[in-house]
Amino acid sequence: MATIVQPGVTAKGAKARPKFYLGIGIAVAAAMFYGFYQSFYLNHWFATPPGMRKLTPLYLVHGTIFSLWLAFAVLQPALIVAKKRKLHKRVGWVALGVACAMIVIGNVAASEAMNHGFAGTNPKEFYAVPFFDLVVFGSCVGLGVLWRERSETHKRLMLLSYTQLLHAGVGRWPFAILQAGAPWTFLIGADLAIIAAGAGYDAITRGKVHRVWIVGGALVLLSEPFRLWIGTTAPWQAYATWVASLWPW
Repeated sequence: MATIVQPGVTAKGAKARPKFYLGIGIAVAAAMFYGFYQSFYLNHWFATPPGMRKLTPLYLVHGTIFSLWLAFAVLQPALIVAKKRKLHKRVGWVALGVACAMIVIGNVAASEAMNHGFAGTNPKEFYAVPFFDLVVFGSCVGLGVLWRERSETHKRLMLLSYTQLLHAGVGRWPFAILQAGAPWTFLIGADLAIIAAGAGYDAITRGKVHRVWIVGGALVLLSEPFRLWIGTTAPWQAYATWVASLWPW
């Protein structure tokens, strides 16, 4: 039986594409592990790096939930590669619950960090970065779930959501060039890594770039200077001060 391939997609590209998403999921998980291996994953064997918060029960829960999402980032495309689409869809509802928990606990951890974390920067100003990371992450995941029956759109939106997770991981890589250009290097740099990989792979395998990378990618990139600007405004400072005051210690 002849292989049916979408216009602009080679047979080789059609077969390889699920493996591409699996490869990106593994790469994202590895990048996050490298960023947090001393402060979280292997903290028992390493001293907490300077400027990073020591583990508390809140941060243990926070790190565990985010790690579950990274596991899904590998598991879900692996199920597609294994042609287990029904299981992929069932597991997806569990992953959605984890994503919702991430948004809640991520905001709690970020708000608490204004009192005890965010070393070397204005904590109330920097709070805009993780806050909008979670807003953009939630938007990508939410749209991905809404359009889950449109597989080409769904998987790209889920991949686009990884940009917001990478900010925290790449921001902790101990490379002078990254730290010298912070926060742009780990904000724009992480975004471009995912967007360029996805758009480039589309161009090679489909002959054109999917609109998720064009429209969604542009909106994600434009959100980066916006969140840095809004963090300096008086209304945001007042809001951040109120959020920080909710913590009694």
